[in-house]
Amino acid sequence: MPYTVEWTSDGAIISMFGRILFKDLTDTNEAVFYSRKAKSLNYVIWDGTRIDNFNALLDMDAKELASNDGYLSLTTVTQKLKFALVSSDPQMIPLLDSYIQMHEELGSNWIVRKYDNMQDALSWVNQPV
Repeated sequence: MPYTVEWTSDGAIISMFGRILFKDLTDTNEAVFYSRKAKSLNYVIWDGTRIDNFNALLDMDAKELASNDGYLSLTTVTQKLKFALVSSDPQMIPLLDSYIQMHEELGSNWIVRKYDNMQDALSWVNQPV
């Protein structure tokens, strides 16, 4: 399990580390969005700054995950959510861009942004909508 979830009073911080596969990403979704705590989420930060290897991830995986999350944004109690994606790895950025683009194409209710550091992501999620 190459991730941890830190719950705050109104959000969650998912920290990924080491080598990750597509299944690890779907597992984090289940851990967060199908939790009883999901009802109180105003934000989620996905921290990918400690990922060592994601070579098994494809653009198609990012789009599939975004499609699944987009569905969640339209059908669950987490309909209004700030979702910050954090990575400074130049190889990860296109995957994050694909994820964000798919959310926009699906008309997701989530506000999704990417950041290259946790400080900026934390600042954004703590600002009023």
